[in-house]
Amino acid sequence: MTLFIVLLTEGIALLQPTSTSEEKRKGLYYHALIQSTSYLSAIIGFSFIFYNKVISNKSHFESLHGKLGLFVFVYLFIQLLFGITITLTPTLYGSIDKAKSLWKYHRILGYALLLLVWFTSQLGVRADYMYNNLYDTKLIYLHWLSLTFVVAGLVYRTRTRKWGVKFNQ
Repeated sequence: MTLFIVLLTEGIALLQPTSTSEEKRKGLYYHALIQSTSYLSAIIGFSFIFYNKVISNKSHFESLHGKLGLFVFVYLFIQLLFGITITLTPTLYGSIDKAKSLWKYHRILGYALLLLVWFTSQLGVRADYMYNNLYDTKLIYLHWLSLTFVVAGLVYRTRTRKWGVKFNQ
């Protein structure tokens, strides 16, 4: 799941500094590649966790982390389909221009998803399994430090004007 979180974050962050058409084209290519790989990582991680629960005869989706994780998994799938259809089959939305007008929602929903993924990972780091198997539980607080750096990096690189939403009218 760590690979999923890192790839998801990087796949979003790499799109931020683009300005020229060539940068946008390359950015979209790498975004699609990295996000597809992150989703594959999520499927693998989710499968391992589910399998481990089965062989350990433990219940599924009992904790807030588990329930939120399932929601994130479904949300991620919908977000992935939304991005793919906007890019590869824009006429599903009526026209290319109509699909382009929806792009801002894909972007905003992607940021919301990223925050939800990091929040869910914060809950996962605090699971009993982690406390029982970690070398030193004080290391868990490093997760907050990494989250702080991720948020700072994204805030620094994010250009809200690219969202197509006007905050002050």
